[in-house]
Amino acid sequence: MHNSPEMSQPWFNALAEGITSDRIPFEVTHGIDLYGYMDQHKAFDQLFSNAMESVEAITGSAYLDDLDWSQFDRLIDVGGSSGAKSLAILKSHPNLTALVFDRPQIIQQAQ
Repeated sequence: MHNSPEMSQPWFNALAEGITSDRIPFEVTHGIDLYGYMDQHKAFDQLFSNAMESVEAITGSAYLDDLDWSQFDRLIDVGGSSGAKSLAILKSHPNLTALVFDRPQIIQQAQ
């Protein structure tokens, strides 16, 4: 995803303008914010979703043990995609409840 034209062009073509104008390079390049762009470009939206889902393959599951989850009652996962990480935490700590926030179409697909 990071090497896709959608993500790399803002770095190559609009970074300087973004810095000097205090504008977001993605918006300078595409004329719209990231989520609006994804709403209009389904192939990139799917690429982004797949990238977010694969983060655990890169980072591992240390998040399960890096924090004492048992000290909490609930988990709020903002940008949680299909809720896979929340589900993994819930399996390890059934005392928790979880609420996963994401864009409506991502939550609908996850259901």
